[in-house]
Amino acid sequence: MKRILALAGRSALAGVIFAVTFCAGVALLLGGAAWWIQRLDAGGDSGGFVETFVAGVDDTNAVKVVRVELSGEIGPPAPSPVGDLIGGALGAGDAGGVNAFNAARDRIHLATDEQDVKGLFLVIDSPGGDLTDSDLLWHDVQLFRAAQPGRFVFVHALAQCCSGGYYVAAAADFIMVVPTGEVGSIGVISDYGYNVSDLARRFGVSNMVVSTGVNKDTLNPLKPVDPRQLAIEQGLIDSQFARFVEIVAEGRKMDVEKVRALADGRVYAAPDAKEKGLVDAIGYAEDAMAKLEEMAGGEVCMVAYEAPVHETGFLKKLFGGKPHVQRTSLYRRRGLPVPRLRLVR
Repeated sequence: MKRILALAGRSALAGVIFAVTFCAGVALLLGGAAWWIQRLDAGGDSGGFVETFVAGVDDTNAVKVVRVELSGEIGPPAPSPVGDLIGGALGAGDAGGVNAFNAARDRIHLATDEQDVKGLFLVIDSPGGDLTDSDLLWHDVQLFRAAQPGRFVFVHALAQCCSGGYYVAAAADFIMVVPTGEVGSIGVISDYGYNVSDLARRFGVSNMVVSTGVNKDTLNPLKPVDPRQLAIEQGLIDSQFARFVEIVAEGRKMDVEKVRALADGRVYAAPDAKEKGLVDAIGYAEDAMAKLEEMAGGEVCMVAYEAPVHETGFLKKLFGGKPHVQRTSLYRRRGLPVPRLRLVR
């Protein structure tokens, strides 16, 4: 009798395992199919944006200005392929891999190519982020202005315009911040984590590394800190910091030494930032609009480039969920090495 019960128990367990495996396989198959259908559907849109009127006057005779948001951390890691598959298929996230860096660059590039666009209205609410991505955005803003004579760039800073966010803002002709905004945090940081060499030695843990030079294994956390290697890394950061200071000095028309004195990494409240020359004015949306019209020399037609809308997500389609925006980006990147130099509060 016991043997019969044991066999029955094993059979039941095998049945449960088979059922779970079968259901998981079906879910992945259906999810994968939905993911590919979603990708094909998005591809047929040519990756274009829909121009939407935002503020001012909806008149073709008005000065056309494009509103671009830079919100959140600049250049966060892109989602993994597994995240793309599961998140995109089940509608549990953004399968487009969009971040602040991608979305802003796409729109700035489009505004640069549009001959009738005369101004860029950048709304920044960012603590900063990746050094290179911040620099690329700064360069994009410069290219926008240089593409046509008479173009201008206006930045309206919200809660945070710090580090990489301020790096980008420095390219503007005019910076306005809300009364409660934070500005600055001018500096560069590279976080190498912890050094656990003493702990590793205590427990007999060692690290075997084969490299082509003594500095290829710089700041290995399982080896004691080498002051010479630390000096090399500090030199790299100092070089990038010098560029950051020069960019701010050039953009704000300030003396380099004055900017360097302000650039100790601290964040400035809006009144302090204005007093020290890091911003031009303090104000809300209506104040920004009034100043924008003054810079434009007349009425402004502000537009934004909205991403196309697609019905995405297998489960949402199956159960009648609402569509969400499927964003298209030309700048998806994977496998970024760490640590990277950061401009972040």
